[in-house]
Amino acid sequence: MMSRQCSYRCFTMGAWLGLASCIALAAPAARVEFAAGNVSATSQTGQMRALAKGAEVDSGDTVNTRDGRVQLRFTDGAYISLQSQTLFRIDDYRYDGKSDGSERGFFSLLKGGLRTITGLVGRTNRRNYQINTTVATIGIRGTEYTLAYGNSVSGSVGEGQIDVCNGGGCLPVGSGQSFYVAASDVKPEITSKKTDLPPSPPTGSAPTFISGDQTTENGTPKWLLLTGSQILSVVTGGTPGFLSEAPVILNAQGAVTQIDLTPSPATNGPQLLTLTTTAPEPGNDGIIVWGSGSALLQGSPHYIHYIAGLPTPLTDMTTLRATSTIASYTLVGGSAPTADVDGVKAFQTGTLSPPELTGLTTLTADFGRGQVDASVAFAMSGLKFQAKGQMAISGNMFSNPQSGSGTSCMVSSGACSVAFMAGFFAGPGAIRAGLVYDVSTRAVVPKSCDGGASVCSNLPATSIKGTAAFAKAQ
Repeated sequence: MMSRQCSYRCFTMGAWLGLASCIALAAPAARVEFAAGNVSATSQTGQMRALAKGAEVDSGDTVNTRDGRVQLRFTDGAYISLQSQTLFRIDDYRYDGKSDGSERGFFSLLKGGLRTITGLVGRTNRRNYQINTTVATIGIRGTEYTLAYGNSVSGSVGEGQIDVCNGGGCLPVGSGQSFYVAASDVKPEITSKKTDLPPSPPTGSAPTFISGDQTTENGTPKWLLLTGSQILSVVTGGTPGFLSEAPVILNAQGAVTQIDLTPSPATNGPQLLTLTTTAPEPGNDGIIVWGSGSALLQGSPHYIHYIAGLPTPLTDMTTLRATSTIASYTLVGGSAPTADVDGVKAFQTGTLSPPELTGLTTLTADFGRGQVDASVAFAMSGLKFQAKGQMAISGNMFSNPQSGSGTSCMVSSGACSVAFMAGFFAGPGAIRAGLVYDVSTRAVVPKSCDGGASVCSNLPATSIKGTAAFAKAQ
């Protein structure tokens, strides 16, 4: 049986297409990552359909957000977040997994506003990507930007550069800059006024903000929902240890409050890990989020560290592997390491990558070989640690073998070993990486312990856990 796209595309064009051509056309341009309100798409043939999470959007479709919002993830890894009262048309989109110049992405913003992180289309040939309005045309050089269109056009660039062109001329707009275009025959100009897209009011139980609506200080879109439920790549350290894509709930501060450890059907039903208290240092840079705290799993207490992020599209991972890309990552944050016994309660807190260990926390990904090499340095109780792991990439995740081979640990006094190290890539093009580590050691002896007699007396080997978030070096 032919798919929906195949059936109406192949037979309304008034031509008999070969089966191979029909299958190629059937591939969607994008899928809906999030939708709120009365959002719809209208095909070239005039067929209108409602859009919900997981729905497909095709080349030729016009998306109408009305009073809602929608976020689209394209097959080349691009993300586009459309604000309310927006009409956006996908004029011509083609991407078959290869960046050889044959790909293209031509769009029209008919009214409203959007925020986007561009994908692989246009990287090889910049002329193959454009967003058109009646006032100006936007071209890219690989970037993140915001665009608003009414009677005039304005926008701001978070990273990279765009070219804004019309009958009055062209204007390059770089990172941190904003522009304004008054009319189709007036040359675009740089302005000091930043283009901010206002968030829509809450609708029902939908999250207050939609991915991409908020920005960091330099204008980079924040792609994680600030509140609400979403499916992210998640890795936790502690008991239980967990590495998968799972439904996650974040609070208004961007910290994780609940993780569903069984996102796929399980015979024992869902196992919800709920954080009851959180450490004071949770981080959220808009693409990846981390933290630690006391948690309950089916009524049993645990102390966990977590790191979660928007999973890198598998199409991006395929491209990185095919091009044998080797990428270096630098530390951008992470939860402070904690020491515990039996994963119940933390009794000491250390420092991730302190000044005396600067440069020892690194991550390198060899996508061609499917391998990640990571090093995490931290200090605790006057001792200095460095844990290393060589991990295999599977999809957009990576972990060390269960046997523990490929790991090593050094400490300034005593002995240590790496019990667990795993992580994932987040964001388009694997621009972030998240890592959890669990180090077993007899080197740390707490000065005090209030976990109860059964925990504090005759302490066995101590477990030190933590997370590290990395950004790809440009």
